[in-house]
Amino acid sequence: MVNFTCPACNKDCIPLKDKYAMGYWMTRRCAGCNSLIANHAILLGVLTFAYLWNLLFFIGLAQFNQSWHYFGYMLVIWFVLDLINIKYVPLMIIHRQ
Repeated sequence: MVNFTCPACNKDCIPLKDKYAMGYWMTRRCAGCNSLIANHAILLGVLTFAYLWNLLFFIGLAQFNQSWHYFGYMLVIWFVLDLINIKYVPLMIIHRQ
């Protein structure tokens, strides 16, 4: 199982499920030190803009061109954004216990 390092206690105790949930502006408590952590807010804001742009752009193309294949492109880019969100957005401490 993939675990991520907590920025407060430097232990690998954050599961993949929690890291993925933090990509959607949620916070989690570290299982090791009980600190409140979240994804880095500025980078998460940039990714949220990219998610929104992806959604609106490809839905607009699908409407304009009357073609369903743009939804496939949208899903592929959404998956890539999720991978970027999980792998490259660092965690930050909101409240240390």
